[in-house]
Amino acid sequence: MAERIRYVFLAIFCALLCKESIDIWMMNNGDFDRAITPFMNGIRQFSHDGTLLYTLKENFSSIVNYEYKSSFSYILYLYAYVISIFTHTFDLRLWSSLSKIVYICALYKLFVEINNKKYSYLLFPVSALLLFTPSILSQFTAFYQDQIVITLLPVITYIILKKEISRFDKVLLVACAALIATSKSQFFYIPILISLISIIFIDIRDKKFHLAMVIATIIALSFSFFSPSATKNNSYHSLYFGTLLYNKSNGKENPSWAVDECIGVDAWGNKFDLDKGAVTTEDAGACFAKNKERGLKDSLLLMLKQPSMFLLLPFDSGVRTQLTEDYFHVFKENKLIISKSVFLNEVQKIKDSALSTVRIPVAFIAMIASLIFIRKKYSVAIFTLSAFSISQFYISFIGEGYRDLDKHLFAMNFSFDLMIFIVLSIILDKVASGIYK
Repeated sequence: MAERIRYVFLAIFCALLCKESIDIWMMNNGDFDRAITPFMNGIRQFSHDGTLLYTLKENFSSIVNYEYKSSFSYILYLYAYVISIFTHTFDLRLWSSLSKIVYICALYKLFVEINNKKYSYLLFPVSALLLFTPSILSQFTAFYQDQIVITLLPVITYIILKKEISRFDKVLLVACAALIATSKSQFFYIPILISLISIIFIDIRDKKFHLAMVIATIIALSFSFFSPSATKNNSYHSLYFGTLLYNKSNGKENPSWAVDECIGVDAWGNKFDLDKGAVTTEDAGACFAKNKERGLKDSLLLMLKQPSMFLLLPFDSGVRTQLTEDYFHVFKENKLIISKSVFLNEVQKIKDSALSTVRIPVAFIAMIASLIFIRKKYSVAIFTLSAFSISQFYISFIGEGYRDLDKHLFAMNFSFDLMIFIVLSIILDKVASGIYK
C-alpha cells in the first residue's frame, strides 16, 4: 500500500511539473538541422512561435544520411519514424513531456537510493527543485543533444551508488556512457571517466566492462571525425576565439604566426565583446578562410606551455561573462530560453545568482574531498559529478573558446546541480534518521 502511494505521488508530481513547464522551451540557434534534417524541414531560428508543432516529411531520408553523427539524432529519428505511423506532425511538447517524465523518474530513483525513509518521498520535490529550472527543462523542448545528459547522468549516478552492481547494471552503465559520449563531441571521454572511477571507487575489474567503455570512446571519437563541418569551425574558434584571445586579453604574448586582427573574430566575422557577447564586423568569414591551417592542436600546445592558464581560466573576466544559465547565442541579446512559468523563473534567478560564479571552485573542492574520503559511501557520486563538471569547463573552452561558451557549459552546470541534489538528499536522509530513531 505504501509503495502504491509513492507511485501515485510521483505520478501527480510528474503531471504538475509538466503542466507548470508546458510553456518553457529553447529556441533554435541554428543547430536544430543537425538532428532533424532527414525527417523534418528546417525550423526558423530564434522564433518565438509557441505552437511547437512541426510537419514531418512525407518521405524520410535514410538514417545514414546524417551529416552530424549523434546518438541523440538517431533516437529522435526512430521516435519520428514511429509517430509518423499515426500522425504527420511532430509535437515537441509531447516529446518534452515524455522526456520530463523519464527524467523525473530517474531522479526519484536516485533520491530513494539515498533516502528511503517512510515519508521521505514527500521531500523529493524540495531536494530536486534546482533541477527543474527553465535552464534545464527547456532543453527537452528543443532539438539539442544536451538532453541526453539530463536523462542519463542521474541513471549513471544511481547505478554507481548501488550496494551491489549486477551484470545488467554494468550493461546499462556502458549503454548510458556510450549514448552520452556519442551524443555530442564534448562528451566523448565519459566512458573512460566512468571506467576509471569504477576501478578506483567500486573496484570493478571486469575486463569486458572496461573494454566496452574503451570501444564506446572510440566510437564517440569516430562520430566527431566523421562530422567535419562542425569540427572545422570549432578548431578555428578554439584558437582564435579561445587561447589566443585569452592571451591577448590578459596581456600575454602570442606566437608570431598569430594574425592579430583575427584574434577574437569567429568564423562568421563576429568579434568578441565583454558587454555584448559579440559585435558584428565586416570580416564575413575572411579570418576563418585564411587561418584554416591552424586550430585545435595549436590551441592545446599554447595551453600546455603555460600551465598557469588552467588555474586562472575560471577567474578570467571573459569567462565570467559566460557563467549564467540564462543561455544566449554569441550575442547576449540572443536569449535562447522562453519561459512563462513565474515560479520556476524566480527559482532560476535565485540559483543563478547564488551558484553561477562558485560552481567551478566548489566542484574542485568537492572532487578533492571525495578523494580524501574515498571510502565513504557517497564519495563515488560526488567525485563523478564534480570531475565531469570541471572537465566540461575545460573541454568546452578548448573546444570552441569563448564562442557560445555560455551554452556549452550546460553540462557543467547540470552535473554540479545534480551534485547539490545528492548532497541535499544525504542531508535530508540524516535528518530523517534522527527523527525516526
